[in-house]
Amino acid sequence: MPYVTRIADLKLAAALAETSGDRAVLVADTIVWHDHGPPIGKPNSREHAAEILVQLSEGAPHNVSTAWKLARPDGSVHAEVETSRVFMRPFVEGELARYLATDEWRDKAGGYGIQGTAAAFVTRVEGSYTNVVGLPLAQVVAALGGLGEQWPP
Repeated sequence: MPYVTRIADLKLAAALAETSGDRAVLVADTIVWHDHGPPIGKPNSREHAAEILVQLSEGAPHNVSTAWKLARPDGSVHAEVETSRVFMRPFVEGELARYLATDEWRDKAGGYGIQGTAAAFVTRVEGSYTNVVGLPLAQVVAALGGLGEQWPP
């Protein structure tokens, strides 16, 4: 996904401008998208969140992609994009309005966070669950292992 990679590049440049370069820097950005269409951003209103969530819950599954970059102190950069497919069930009467009232949709790609109340709407995830949360942890930990970092710390 060129869009999410470009945003991760911008985040990395900004982060590196603020550091001394003696430590590893990790940045990430996550987007939601359908197979044929532009990225689905963060909703800008409750009504917009409702439109997005109805679109995501009716019909085809959607994708969640996270571009992440790990800049090493030696100047090298490890970059990956992880994509997961998410299947949501349609909302039953009143459910969407109650979810929107929680305000959990705010500042979330696609209007939901799988780690919150919206988990009740997700029927299946193909791929990394932590990617849908916003950072594919297993892949990041493996890359950190290449730096000699141990997990757990």
